[in-house]
Amino acid sequence: MYIGIDLGTSNSAVSCYHRGQVDVVTMEGGDNILPSVIYMDAQGSKLYGQRAFEQMVLAPENVASGFKRLMGTSTELTLGNGHTMTPEQASSDIVRQLLGQVFKAFPDEQVEGCIVTIPAAFNQMQSEATLRATRDAGIQAVGLLQEPIAASMAAIADGELNTGLFLVYDLGGGTFDVALVQSVGGAVNVLDNLGINMLGGRDFDREILHSLVVPWLKQHFTLPDDFLKGADYQRLLRIARLATERAKIALSRSESETVFVSSDEIGTRDLRGEPVYLDVPVTRQQLRQLIEPQVDETIELCRRILAKNGYQASDVDRVLFIGGPTKTPWLAERVADQLGIVADITVDPMVAVSYGAAIYAESREWGDDGTARKSSRESVEIAEYALRYDFPSRTSRDTARLKISCAATQRDALEVQVDCTQGWTSGRQPLDGNTAIRLPVAQQGENHFRISVFAADGRPLTDASKQIVILRTHASAAGIPATQTISAKVVEMDGNIASNTLEPMVDKGTLLPAEGTKSFRAARDVKSGSNDYIALELYQHAENVNDPEQNLSVGAFRISSSDLLPGMAINKGDEIICQWRMNDSGILRVVIDVPAVGQTFDTGHLYADTDGHRNFADHDGEALLTGLLDEANAELKQADTALGKMARSDIRHIGAAIQEQRRAAERANDPEVRRGISERVRALRQDLSQLVNSPEHRATMLHGRHTDLVRAYDREIEGGNMPRDSERFRRMADSALEELKRGDEQALNDAEQILNDMDATVYDLMTERPEVVVSVFRNLSEKGATAVDAERHARLVKEGQEAVQKNDITGLKGINNQMFNNQAQHQVHAATASEIAGLMRG
Repeated sequence: MYIGIDLGTSNSAVSCYHRGQVDVVTMEGGDNILPSVIYMDAQGSKLYGQRAFEQMVLAPENVASGFKRLMGTSTELTLGNGHTMTPEQASSDIVRQLLGQVFKAFPDEQVEGCIVTIPAAFNQMQSEATLRATRDAGIQAVGLLQEPIAASMAAIADGELNTGLFLVYDLGGGTFDVALVQSVGGAVNVLDNLGINMLGGRDFDREILHSLVVPWLKQHFTLPDDFLKGADYQRLLRIARLATERAKIALSRSESETVFVSSDEIGTRDLRGEPVYLDVPVTRQQLRQLIEPQVDETIELCRRILAKNGYQASDVDRVLFIGGPTKTPWLAERVADQLGIVADITVDPMVAVSYGAAIYAESREWGDDGTARKSSRESVEIAEYALRYDFPSRTSRDTARLKISCAATQRDALEVQVDCTQGWTSGRQPLDGNTAIRLPVAQQGENHFRISVFAADGRPLTDASKQIVILRTHASAAGIPATQTISAKVVEMDGNIASNTLEPMVDKGTLLPAEGTKSFRAARDVKSGSNDYIALELYQHAENVNDPEQNLSVGAFRISSSDLLPGMAINKGDEIICQWRMNDSGILRVVIDVPAVGQTFDTGHLYADTDGHRNFADHDGEALLTGLLDEANAELKQADTALGKMARSDIRHIGAAIQEQRRAAERANDPEVRRGISERVRALRQDLSQLVNSPEHRATMLHGRHTDLVRAYDREIEGGNMPRDSERFRRMADSALEELKRGDEQALNDAEQILNDMDATVYDLMTERPEVVVSVFRNLSEKGATAVDAERHARLVKEGQEAVQKNDITGLKGINNQMFNNQAQHQVHAATASEIAGLMRG
């Protein structure tokens, strides 16, 4: 038996492939979906699914939901009464409930393998967390599959989309994915995918809540201005969110609905002592107006994926809708109309993903490190008669081709007949050297055929006759592509000028599993007994955004001096060989070979490092968002100053979006919402980076940066801070201007590297002033929310405070560097070697 699990943000489902058939497993109560909800009482006893969902009005503080959106972070879920869970533990509990229903339905079946689906937009930490959660639930033979691929396989299984080009529009409770998929005879090939990690039905709920329900509450009751964050009103808000979700779902069946909860159920009073209740009318038209901008954002992504791959809407046969929110009546209609592509709503959007995952699970050979596609061809040789039978052992088509080859001496001397157990026969046919017979593969699962060979005189040749089996599959996957480009941070050197960039290791679209070798060189010395190190730092590389700081850090592996054998050293320029393998679940493993010291380092599974330490709850979550938004505003201001009218419209558009996220952050009191805001802000910073680094704007931005650096340097001199080598800075400034005047791409690259070195000089000069060193320390001490090691951060803060009291500026500089390196993601400044990548291109 093979299992497919759709571990969803709002609802989960499980399907099983056994004996050639796929069944969607029924949950307790008769539904085929399980709400991804957990309730825990004061004693720690738990309820799951629908029973937990029903407790959300009675005891919302004891209910956890939406935790899929927090996978890959260190955020804890609080369930009242002092109980906490991690998102991984909660997800594992849901998987365990799904498996329990599977074993009830199929008590005598052994599990050969289990596939859990993930959004194509999931990052590496989220993928690793999903694998761990499933294994913790008791299944070790587990792999991952992108939801659009699973949905495609489910759609193809019913025969409607056996061959063609189509879009999979997958809008779930928490994420949106769009995939461009080609199918030939039931074999699915994903050409490309795009996604938004934090856009789904739960975001629609919040639009209704903040645009209709909250204003209604303010109009009818006396509430504090900040009641959205007030502890006394969190029960009200949780119940309001649940009622809003119910009303949204009801609007898929009716033109109007009411967000209603009685005052007895809410149990909260306003500032005048009046009992609070909800009785908010909502129409389908209001819902449409509220969520239309987000739906249009998904439509724009669909257009982008078509244009990127050179297709017109007329080339696409249909758009397939997956996910609960697509059941909103006008949504599928709007998407199809705007794209000009026929809508396909034939598959059940709630269970199609688990159904396709079960089909995929059966199609794989299961091993210790991932899976491989099962062989689809088989050959049988009969040496005595010089015969060879070639046929597909697996096919998703309803016919299969049997090719029979024989030696020249046997031609016209033998006859063949193929019979199927279902009654079909080919009749006797002469063998002419390369005989081909089309076999009907009528039923799903095993189809049995007998090949009978006869001599010229009609005698049956028993030794030449064979039984063959052809498995009719529901669908197959031609290849599983890597959904993201994974790149290593490297330093580019031009003389003494250093700057960081990204060097791809695994390209998006690479068919998995895949492996390869990438060579780098050490960018600094690492000697045994010192405090030096080099690190392989990996990033999820956005297209045309090469600055590491603008991309998501997904892991790092450090080789420190303590890892070297006594007396050994890695010298600058030594070769660093990275042998990588990415399995079909998208999990990367790297073995690092350093020939100069004769040592090999196995990184294991590299992910779940940096972003996994981010906590989006409480004060840490607020501080994290404040820092991200401040950085975005600083970059926006710099771009506006440099580009002015040249890009004012684009800058204002991005600026408005950043301010919208700041307003959302101010009212956010939910880790899930903060996670979503952080994703949006990162995407906006990438948009801004692409704008300022576009060919038409890059030179202007570099000119502005040059001006700012010269002014900053002059201010330091005017303030009496005398540099050691003023002439060197002036030479660099003149050289940068010369390169900017040349203006070609290589000249701009050279100018940028010179500016990085100027930046380092200014920073070094500024940190000669004790007050700047202290200011840097105070800034870093407030960044506990983004520290990789929270305990180490707290210890360094204490040491830094002692250094400030002792006026030990030299010691404080060292502490600042350690705190800086302990940040999960930080602004790369060319100030010290520790901030520059430890690798350079090979």
